[in-house]
Amino acid sequence: MKHTKHLLVLWAALLLGAGNAWGATKTGSWNLTSTSTAWEASGNETYFSQPYGYKKVNGTLLNKSIADFSTAGITEIKVGFKCLQNGATTSKITIYLVDKDGNTIGDGVEVTPVNASAATNTTYQYATFTTNLTNATGFMMKVTTFGKNILVNGAEYTITYSEQTYSVQWMVDGAPWQSTQVNEGAKATPPTGTPTACSGKVFVGWSSKNIGATPTDDPGKLFTDESPNAINGTDSVFYAVFATATTTGSGSGATHNWTSYTDDWGVASKSWLRNGNATLPTFKYTPTYAVSKIVLNVRQSNKTGSNSIEITIGGKSFGSKVSSLSGTTAYDITFEEATAMSGEIVITCTNTSGSGTGKGTFYLNSITVYESGSTTTYSDYITQCDGSKASVSYNFNGGDGTCTTATVNKGDNYAIC
Repeated sequence: MKHTKHLLVLWAALLLGAGNAWGATKTGSWNLTSTSTAWEASGNETYFSQPYGYKKVNGTLLNKSIADFSTAGITEIKVGFKCLQNGATTSKITIYLVDKDGNTIGDGVEVTPVNASAATNTTYQYATFTTNLTNATGFMMKVTTFGKNILVNGAEYTITYSEQTYSVQWMVDGAPWQSTQVNEGAKATPPTGTPTACSGKVFVGWSSKNIGATPTDDPGKLFTDESPNAINGTDSVFYAVFATATTTGSGSGATHNWTSYTDDWGVASKSWLRNGNATLPTFKYTPTYAVSKIVLNVRQSNKTGSNSIEITIGGKSFGSKVSSLSGTTAYDITFEEATAMSGEIVITCTNTSGSGTGKGTFYLNSITVYESGSTTTYSDYITQCDGSKASVSYNFNGGDGTCTTATVNKGDNYAIC
């Protein structure tokens, strides 16, 4: 019975992990009615006032460096040229895949351009390749039979590939919670639902750092919407992070209006700009709670001027605006963010309309700060509630198999196979 259990565990593990999503495609195209730097031509002449006309055998049109052709897992490459021949169907072109040096790979596919008498009547002729794809970096056409003039005014490709996928294991309190799949190069999105938090803690997000039950102030890069880095080359494990939440403030909020700045802001003068002086005071203040809105009331005396005003809170931008003033009428400049921000408020202003006399004085009449009323901080981050448990990770085939996790009691033996 014990042996059967481990066979089931191994079978379940092998069902997860890296795999392939079949049938993914990438496409690209070029308008060749004018010269393209991506394409190299030989034996071509101007025809229908376009650069890629062919009036003899052996003319070529080549693109040997297409980034999508390096995609892993390509199973099919379909390429085509949009062309015509004027007067009959006696000319033929052969389409090839080429390597990085422009050499043809394998046998080409011969196609016949449509018989048409106007450049607007060109149609696509395609070649599909399912072998010799590994070294292909581009494709080309060559005039292999000539009877009537040929015009090429477009090219395109479609590659089909099996997209690599990886397993993402989401761990809660040291045990597997849910498993998801993510494509190569994409970011992982957490499953729906909120993990049950440890006693006295709140769920604050996911991290690739397995903290365990010993609290730390460094939870790694936390996320709630998508992983900070793309998943590449391997399965991944993310851990639910819980923390102690501390909320300060009454919750009622506060509105502070300063018309004198000496005590609160450390700046005695209301004058931000006099006679075009571009060296302006910086206003600083640390509020009690998080801030959601700041309103500046300003006026300009007599002359016109333009000033750039920037606000940061806790070192992060709270917005920047340019005030263009004319006359002496005071007005409000409002800065507002949907999510309240905490930390020191820094307001700076720079004269952006030049310097010199005659610009009058730019006055800051008042600063009104709207606080949210409470601030929540987090500390003592953990990923496991009970320190008597331990998370074990193992894989198969010498590290090439699926990564599997389990929760065991510390000190106990755990038989994998």
